[in-house]
Amino acid sequence: MIGTNSVKQKLHAGQPVFGAFVKFADPAAVELLGIAGYDFCVVDTEHAAFTRQNLVEIIRAATLHGMAPIIRTPSLARSGILNALDSGAYGVQVPNIDTSEQARELIAASLYAPEGQRGFSPTTRAAGYGTIPAVEYPKLANTNVLTVAHCETKTGAENLDEILKIEKLDTVFIGPMDMSQSFGLIGQTQHPTVKNCIETAIKKIHAAGKAAGIICAPGKVDYYYNLGIRYFLLGGDQGFMASAAKKALATAAEQCSEEALS
Repeated sequence: MIGTNSVKQKLHAGQPVFGAFVKFADPAAVELLGIAGYDFCVVDTEHAAFTRQNLVEIIRAATLHGMAPIIRTPSLARSGILNALDSGAYGVQVPNIDTSEQARELIAASLYAPEGQRGFSPTTRAAGYGTIPAVEYPKLANTNVLTVAHCETKTGAENLDEILKIEKLDTVFIGPMDMSQSFGLIGQTQHPTVKNCIETAIKKIHAAGKAAGIICAPGKVDYYYNLGIRYFLLGGDQGFMASAAKKALATAAEQCSEEALS
């Protein structure tokens, strides 16, 4: 059941929030992020394998530990957005929003009338299985659902000024890897052309009164905060596990080396 979205409230107040991508289809991974104190998680149904039931269990785990569960949908398809929100997600993060028309469609699919055109059922999990009065639930949902558009292509960056005019769009998330690919510089996120595009986009988003988002290493938070980022993704469950496992093994092996034992 959707409740008060403190992440949306903080972003609207200009405060930073910290999250992580979830790619493991296991609620335990989400619980660990919640125990660690993250504000939100983004469940990556674009690039990882989740069933509808996985999604429900992961959303439950996130809210149990005080995190706002945001679903990165595979596309702008209304069915995917509807399924995520009806399952109780506190927001959707939609890839490849390249035009203002697409941003407007995101809002239409995410919010109930009069702000949008989201399909309405008062008996979904998000609506407390019908326990929230049908006349009250749409307003509760519209107040708390976070809408996040990905700006991750050269086209999206070129159309950003128009995208930012769309009301009810809360956040614009910059995708550095896809952005680099759209310039024919795949993986070269620090190339001057790509870097300049990203920095310019962040400044525009912040100046427009929207929350700018990006994925970055913890050590780069101050740099991006000063540019205008407030919606931070610090990595993901797979990366955290791989990094910690690699570091632990390297530390152990180093202590057993011939030099260390001599």
